[in-house]
Amino acid sequence: MIIQNRGNTGKLWKRGLRLGISGKVTLLVTVVIMLFLAVAVIGYTTSREISARMQKSRKLIDAGGKVTAIKAVEQEQQKLLSELSAGGVSRIDEVRDTVSRQRELINQTREDIDSVSGGVAILERMRGVTGRMGVLVEDDITAALATGDAVTLTRLSRELDDLNRQLDSQVNELDGMVKQSVVQWESGYDRFISASAMIQSAATVVATLLAIALGLFYARRLRKRLKSVSQGVSSLASGDMDTRIAVSGDDEVSELGVAFNSMAAAMATITRRLEQERNQIRSIHQGITDGIVVYDDKGKIISANPAAEAAMGMLERDLRGGAATGINEIDEIAGLGQLVTRDRMVRCWEEKACTHPDCPSFKSSDLQCWLQCGTYCYNEIQGTFKQKRDACERCEVYVRNGLRKVEFEKGGRTFTATISPILNDLGHEEGRMVVL
Repeated sequence: MIIQNRGNTGKLWKRGLRLGISGKVTLLVTVVIMLFLAVAVIGYTTSREISARMQKSRKLIDAGGKVTAIKAVEQEQQKLLSELSAGGVSRIDEVRDTVSRQRELINQTREDIDSVSGGVAILERMRGVTGRMGVLVEDDITAALATGDAVTLTRLSRELDDLNRQLDSQVNELDGMVKQSVVQWESGYDRFISASAMIQSAATVVATLLAIALGLFYARRLRKRLKSVSQGVSSLASGDMDTRIAVSGDDEVSELGVAFNSMAAAMATITRRLEQERNQIRSIHQGITDGIVVYDDKGKIISANPAAEAAMGMLERDLRGGAATGINEIDEIAGLGQLVTRDRMVRCWEEKACTHPDCPSFKSSDLQCWLQCGTYCYNEIQGTFKQKRDACERCEVYVRNGLRKVEFEKGGRTFTATISPILNDLGHEEGRMVVL
């Protein structure tokens, strides 16, 4: 069975780029970071623009305050000019002071009025008016006062008064323009704030949704590919040794698929070999002339060959799963916890007339010498039970201390049954076998 496990085959792969799972995760994280960095850049740009707009708004407000100050000076000047026209020549110094203050305020306002359409032109006209007023006050009126020319003084006072009215008109016009600009700037500022907030919120939502979509897309593809591996494992575990995963791509999941296929192929080979060996053993088991009954580690019969069926007069299917063979002599011993009790065992050093006191089994309380490592047997030091197993199973000490023999009669015939433990490579009992 072939289970599909397709890797990504998009344009990136066609261009020769190969990314593993860690590389794809890194790419995904990088994309998400870039998206949120874009949102941060939008926020930073917006904050810079807001700061610039607030600075312009403050300049307009400052300009409005200075225009108000010019207007106040102009009104003060108008009163002084009225007194001057009425003959109050002593107020000329105060008029001169108001003209000086007006010119200074106009110069200061020039720095804050750039953003007001037409504001600079009005300031230039106001500067021209105050300049003329300065000349009249500093030169012409001062000279007329020095000569006592009343006619000239009257004419100059009227001209100064006309200039004051022009200045008043210009101040009022500039004041209206500044106030209108402030209103427009505040309205535009509010709209900009709202639009910026909407743009930033939308960008954040889009970035978040894109990040989630990318994560879900990749997770879904990865889950689908891992699911194919999981299905392959389940099929293999259920006994389908022909299960393989169709692998494509060049990432860790593909490597996992390749490793799985290699493992499945190796398991199939091993399983076939074991099946062949089992069939061979089964054939030998069924064809041998001695009767053989095999018990598992729980004392239940798991097999009996035809010779055993004939000797005991029972079929294998009737014996399998039970503990009784119908032969009392066998059943009594096969059910014992230990086949040979200590009082029936022989001592290996006495049986072999051993002269090697350094042997671990020499005068040892453990008479199961085959389970001890490093024993001295057959004129050499032996290893573990797994290593010396063949030698131990041929040894008469093992036969006397590990096996039991009983005789019984059945159907007018006398049988000898040898009951022996089935040991694993560690010497632990995993079942028992009766040979008739």
